[in-house]
Formats: sequence, C-alpha cells, structure tokens
Amino acid sequence: MQAWSFMTKQSTQPDRDTLWHHHDKHGGQGISGIMYLHIPQDVADFDTCGTEIALDGPQGEDKFFVRPSYYSWLIYPSHLWHRPGVAQSDNYRFILAADVQYT
Repeated sequence: MQAWSFMTKQSTQPDRDTLWHHHDKHGGQGISGIMYLHIPQDVADFDTCGTEIALDGPQGEDKFFVRPSYYSWLIYPSHLWHRPGVAQSDNYRFILAADVQYT
C-alpha cells in the first residue's frame, strides 16, 4: 500500500499531455484512489477540475472527467490511465492519493 498527497495549481502545472499515467505495477492486481480535500473557490468549471480518465489509454477516444466530490474516495483499477483535471486557479488544489495491491 502507498499513499501520498498533491498540491497543484495553474501556474505550476506542466503541459497536461505529459501528465497521463497509471499505477499498474502488479499486472492488474491493484486499485487506486483519489480523495479531493480542497478545490479553489475561483475555479470556473468544476466539472473539469477533478481527474480525467482514459478508458482506452491516452491515445484513445474514450475519456471523461470525474467531478470532484469532497471527502469521498474515487476508487478505480490501477491500470486505468488518468491525469489531473484542468488547473484553473493559482490557489492550490489538495488531494490524497493511494494505491493498494492485492493478490
């Protein structure tokens, strides 16, 4: 099991195309999760500031944004490609993230 936290904001976010990743290090035997602790109040589009998921990988067409829900875990298989949503504020967004391997 691993857990970590992130602080992201618009002025420090690199090109979003470089942020695609997954956490599958164990052949599909894991789950990942994100908990949104704080989204800045000046975010213009709350629907795109959470996490973007690519069901068929970064090059595929099947992508969607997860709208943040405070203090609730977004749980998904570790093999799914994802990236942070669109940074829209120079105030920090705070999240907790975790990976769990199972056998």
